[in-house]
Amino acid sequence: MKKTRRFMALLLTATMISLVTVGCTSKAPDSPSSVAPAATQASKGSESDDHEEVVLEVQIVDTNWAEAWNEMKATFENEYPWITLESVGAQQNFDAFISTRLAAQDLPALIKITSSDIYLNMVEEGYIRDVSGLDCVANIPDKFREAFTHNDIEYGVTQGASFSALYVNMEALKEAGWEAPPADWAQFIQCCKDIKEKTDYAPFLFNGDHATICYMVYELLLANCLKSPEEAAAYQEALVNGTFDFAAYPEICQKMNELIPYIMEGSSSTAQDDAVAVMADGGAAMLLGGNWVSASALEAIESYTGIEGSGKAIFPPFNDPGKPLWISTSTEAGFGLTKQDDPKISEAADIFFNWIFEPENFKIIQNARGTVPVLTNMASDQIVLHEGIKDLVSQVNNLDSVMMGYNFYTAEFKDGACTALRDVYSGNASIEEAVKTMTQLLSQYHN
Repeated sequence: MKKTRRFMALLLTATMISLVTVGCTSKAPDSPSSVAPAATQASKGSESDDHEEVVLEVQIVDTNWAEAWNEMKATFENEYPWITLESVGAQQNFDAFISTRLAAQDLPALIKITSSDIYLNMVEEGYIRDVSGLDCVANIPDKFREAFTHNDIEYGVTQGASFSALYVNMEALKEAGWEAPPADWAQFIQCCKDIKEKTDYAPFLFNGDHATICYMVYELLLANCLKSPEEAAAYQEALVNGTFDFAAYPEICQKMNELIPYIMEGSSSTAQDDAVAVMADGGAAMLLGGNWVSASALEAIESYTGIEGSGKAIFPPFNDPGKPLWISTSTEAGFGLTKQDDPKISEAADIFFNWIFEPENFKIIQNARGTVPVLTNMASDQIVLHEGIKDLVSQVNNLDSVMMGYNFYTAEFKDGACTALRDVYSGNASIEEAVKTMTQLLSQYHN
């Protein structure tokens, strides 16, 4: 029986952040690798002469921690001087890069990985190794390990837990007459209206080039139409089996039409780094994104205003007045190992993979990105969260939520649905047309 992230939805939604301490410092091969080599604890430093030199290609570096990569690379290579790390694909779309390298039968040894079809297919076809024998997984809670299990193959280790957030330039809101962020949908729309009429800021920005965020706008509107965890579970199950009717919630269309006049022009095709740059230039007042962009988004706001604390993260207030707030949550993308013909490459990859998830090393990534790690052996003083988002981490478990859509939909649906939604955000199509298209796509492309 197939076992994937898709079927871990209720468990992860209910308990995803419970292990995080909040009081943090501020700021086709043969077969799927049941035959993968076990972790090798190779000797370090002075014994490097005993090892043949290896160049290890890794595709794990996001632009939001690219500078920290230099520290990670230098630290690791100092400990293991016979292994040279080479980052590839960092400036490209990860899925497109992997598709190209897969077609060429030339995969990097370590890759960034999600539960999207391309990676699950790679698991089934034996290109991705089972990491369950590696030492580092002992410090990952079972629910997060199960979330990266498919066909009984543990195909990756997550970087952490994620949730939706809205990054607010409080100086922009004050200029529009708001001393506090909006607390519900009615206030949010009024705040957008005031910002548009009283300031030079665009009210609302998101990086729609990223499919997760493109769908998140719709997803949050939908989530706040749900009335119970059981209804959320039914929605998630219907995404998997292709039976969800996107037209069943007409209030989403009404809210989307209220929102569209306040979306910054170009949001539908804006990349993550460009969205952060817009905030750093004072182009927009509010940015929708995942918590994985918290550090860069909040620092961008404070860089523009010159005022510490002027950037604030809140949960997107898409709830009706007086109604409970719903958000979207997920595991973060993880890292995985690909099957390599050269055993020296596989051994080096095992060493680096285990090394990454040692707390003193993983903090290089976490401190740069401001994400929420799930390593059980990571101390609170190793975790850095920006002051502007710390309060949210403690609240996530108390909110109702849906799992982010990419845990459920297929690549074909994702591409078609995001195209339809981008047309809506750009004013080139109606949301009513988009929901019809999305329903048709889902019935045709599902799991």
